[in-house]
Amino acid sequence: MFIMKTTYVPIFRRRREGKTSYDKRKIVLQSKLPFLSIYISNKHILLQILQPKLKGDITIYSVHSNELKKFGWKGANKNIPAAYLLGLLSGYNLIKLKVNKLIFNSNVKGFKMDTRFAAVLKGIKDSEMNILTGDISLSDDRINAKHISSYAAYLLENDKSLYTKQFANVVKNGLKPEQYHDHFTKVKDNIILKLKNNKVGKTKK
Repeated sequence: MFIMKTTYVPIFRRRREGKTSYDKRKIVLQSKLPFLSIYISNKHILLQILQPKLKGDITIYSVHSNELKKFGWKGANKNIPAAYLLGLLSGYNLIKLKVNKLIFNSNVKGFKMDTRFAAVLKGIKDSEMNILTGDISLSDDRINAKHISSYAAYLLENDKSLYTKQFANVVKNGLKPEQYHDHFTKVKDNIILKLKNNKVGKTKK
C-alpha cells in the first residue's frame, strides 16, 4: 500500500489573521528606517510612526484625526480630505522631531492609489517630509473635497432629503457641505501657518 507523505508548512498566527506580512516586515527591519502605519476605523484615522526593533517596535509619533479639530476642521474624520490633512500636519511635526526619512508599511492588504492611504502619503510628501513611496496619482479634486462640494450642491438642488441624510453630521458641526472645498483650503492654510514654522502638534514618544 502506497502512503503519500505531505509536508505541513506552518503559518504564523498573525499572518493567518491578516495582521502581519512577514515579507514586508523583513523589508522594514532591513531598512532600519521609521515606518508609517495607518489604521482606519468606522469613524477615525490613526497614524503611527514606529521605529522597528527585533524585540518590539517603538512608537515615536502618534496622531488621531480628532487632532484636526484644533485647526478648525468640521468635516468627517475619516474621508480622503481628512486623511490628506492628517498626513500634512504629521509631516511637519516629524520634521520638527528630526525624523529625516520614512518608509510606508502597507502590511498584508497593501493599498490602492485612490484611497485614504494614498491621501495620507500625499499629505506627508507635500510637507516636504522624505517618505519612500512611488508616485501618487490621486486627483486634486478628491483631495481638496471639490467632489464633495459638487455632489452636495447637486443634492441640495435636486434631492434635499438625501442631502440632509448624507451630510447630517457635518451640518451638525456647522459646515455647509457645498462649501467643503473652501473649508478644506482654509484648514490646510491654517495647518501650514501653524506648523510649517516647526510648531509641534500632538506627539507621543
